[in-house]
Amino acid sequence: MRKVESVLEPIIESVSLEGKSVVDVGCGDGDVARALSEHGARVIGVDRPEKLAKARVGEEMRGVRFVEGRAERLPVGDASADLVLFLASFHHVPPIEVQNALSEAFRVLSPGGAALFIEPLVECSYYLITRLVEDETDARQGAQEAIANAVTAGFEAESEDFFFIERSFGDYRDLLDVHWEESEQLKAQVLARAEVIAQKLAAGAGCALDEYRFQSACRLNLLRKPDDELR
Repeated sequence: MRKVESVLEPIIESVSLEGKSVVDVGCGDGDVARALSEHGARVIGVDRPEKLAKARVGEEMRGVRFVEGRAERLPVGDASADLVLFLASFHHVPPIEVQNALSEAFRVLSPGGAALFIEPLVECSYYLITRLVEDETDARQGAQEAIANAVTAGFEAESEDFFFIERSFGDYRDLLDVHWEESEQLKAQVLARAEVIAQKLAAGAGCALDEYRFQSACRLNLLRKPDDELR
């Protein structure tokens, strides 16, 4: 498994962005959508209203627009996109809607277009502390199974890759500061439990807590909508 400096790296390596129409499903704060635009893509960021409120606080850019919607009902026209991106968002699709989400991605892609899935893995050190906030084991594994069976929606599997990004315990604190929605008392309890785990990992690696680096591992799957003209 290889190390990357940012999640943008494997995206750029996997697909061409210049002049392409991209649908970023579950765009969150919009940072990735804006980064894709800087690489020449025209991007539609799709998410729930409360998420888009954060995205719209950031600087709007030419070539980027944010639209309310869900993976299982994309507010995008048929065969209008070159790329549909699910960046750590597919496992948030309710299990009952997973097949609908795949069908929607297939619908909005032009022939020859690609669906790119980047999903976090449970088999990594960073998950030992992120799962304290929410245990996503079943959701992540279910998402991987659905992606592996995406041929049922008409896709063809093109490539698969694995990578990791290094995270510090400080990164984890920052993550909670941004996304925590519960009480501060509960947040302090989660941080204390996470620090115990991190201290043990650091001791095992022979370094101090602030020097220890977790591995946040992901699987990348690139699927292709067949180009009927080539058949």
